[in-house]
Amino acid sequence: MRLTINTPIDSDFFTHKLQVVIAATKDGTPGIFFSDNLPKPDRHLLLGMAQSVLFAVQESDADIVIFADSCEVVLHSNGLHSLNPDLLIARDEFGEYKVIAVNPKQQAKKVAGQMLRWFTGTIRLDVP
Repeated sequence: MRLTINTPIDSDFFTHKLQVVIAATKDGTPGIFFSDNLPKPDRHLLLGMAQSVLFAVQESDADIVIFADSCEVVLHSNGLHSLNPDLLIARDEFGEYKVIAVNPKQQAKKVAGQMLRWFTGTIRLDVP
């Protein structure tokens, strides 16, 4: 699984083979995409990623978060999926992850918080 990003990103991370991609928007449920040849990750891993991302966005951690004015992404996994996320999280085969925050910092914080609440509620209520 890999991504094609139309915005110039100063990171070679997105050339790595990816295992998990989460695309969150301010208006909806996060889209979660997994690599086909691996088992689905543990639900607590996804919650931990959401918690880490919220903290990284709040702190503007330049090692993890890349702020962009706009970003269109094409996900290459079982065909092409066009994504227009407000917050994009990608985890590679080495366990490292990066975040592209499309909106200004305040909006990115809001989307990260909504995503964390969604994962928390889903894990407590919907996932066995």
